[in-house]
Parts: sequence; C-alpha cells; structure tokens
Amino acid sequence: MKKLLAAGLMFLSLFLAASSGAEKKDTTLDNFDPAKVLHTLQTRLELSEAQRDTLDRILNGYSRERAQIIKRYSGSDDNDQLSKKIEIRRLNRNVEAQVENMLTPEQLDIYHGIKRDQKSVSRKNALAEKTHQEILKIVERLQLSADQEEKVVPILIEAREKRFALMNEAGAGERPGPGMRGLRDRMEEIRKETEQKLKSILTQEQFQEYEKILREERENRRRRGDEGRRGRPGARPF
Repeated sequence: MKKLLAAGLMFLSLFLAASSGAEKKDTTLDNFDPAKVLHTLQTRLELSEAQRDTLDRILNGYSRERAQIIKRYSGSDDNDQLSKKIEIRRLNRNVEAQVENMLTPEQLDIYHGIKRDQKSVSRKNALAEKTHQEILKIVERLQLSADQEEKVVPILIEAREKRFALMNEAGAGERPGPGMRGLRDRMEEIRKETEQKLKSILTQEQFQEYEKILREERENRRRRGDEGRRGRPGARPF
C-alpha cells in the first residue's frame, strides 16, 4: 500500500486510543509477563508485603496453567478448540476469585477500575485492527489506481471515525435522537454521505464491488451476533 494508506491508518489507531491515555495491551499468552502485572497492581493497589507474595504466586500459577492448556490443544480441531476456551474461562474465573478475595474493599474498587480501563483499551485496539483490515480489503478488491487510493482512503477513514464516535456516544448513554432509532438514522446518514463521495471517484464496476463488500460485512456482523448470543468464553482477568 502507498504511504498515504499507512499514514491514514496509523492516525486512526491514535484516534481510537486517545481517550484512554494508555498503551496498547498485548493480550497474547507469549507476552504475558507476571512480573510486569505484579508491579502494576502493586503500585496501583498499594499492596502489603503479604498481599504481594500471594499475588505473585497467583500470577505465576495462572501463567503456567494457561500455557499448559494452550499447549495441550495446539493444532487441535474445532471441537477441541471449544474445549480449550471452556477450560481457559474456568481458569480465568478461578483466578479472578482468588485475586478479589485477597483485596480490601478499597483495593477491590481500584482493581475493578483497572479492569474496566483495560477492557476499554482492548476494545479500541480491536476496533482499530479490524478497521485496518477492512480498509485494506476494500483498497485491494476495488483495484484502485494511485489517484483513486489517495482520495478513497481518507473518505473511508473519516466514515469509520464517525461511526466509532457515534457508538461511543451510544455506549455512554448520549445517543443522538430517541434511543437506537436516532443512532440508526445517523449511521444511515454517514453511509449515504460516504457512498455519495465514493460514487464521484469510483467506476460503476468498482462501486458495485464496494456495495458487495458492504453486504458481506453486514452478513458477517449478523453471523457473529448470532454466535455471540450462544455465549463466549470469558476474558482473562489481567
């Protein structure tokens, strides 16, 4: 991709992470560092020496057990992958209970705040990565010329920024208009504005392909929503 695409997507990542003021949290197992997590929680929660020793044992035990689960199911089929997720969820809940039981009420409030912050950052990072992939897919599938790419990428980034802002407002109880109806109306306005801009840049064949991509995205979101309603494994506690 051209430099413009890379610069635009980098800007979007910064835009999404700006409200948190936190670094991106790497959630992969290989990068889980018990010592780093211990230092963070000790600083934020002002742990006693006894609490620190207890948490150190919990974190290192969690790291070992999770690694064993993932190694045991490495290269397995879909059914075994589901079993892996169930085991990890059970481990997460068990460790979560251990951590909460060792904290005072005041520390527990701070700990829950840390978890909320981390969840928010993880969600923003996931949205940024998803947006990167969506825009790259559109650019590649439409086979844009260099001139088209320079015009289309900023339009796509702007549209997604607007949608993310609306979703954040909705999540904070600041929905535009009467509830979800107002949110859907604003989303539809953004869609129409974006399509109008793209129509002046894309050929008829490219625009038809763009509409096809949007239909595929809607179908994927619907399918993920159906899967989500059937339940998902819980996130790890750190």
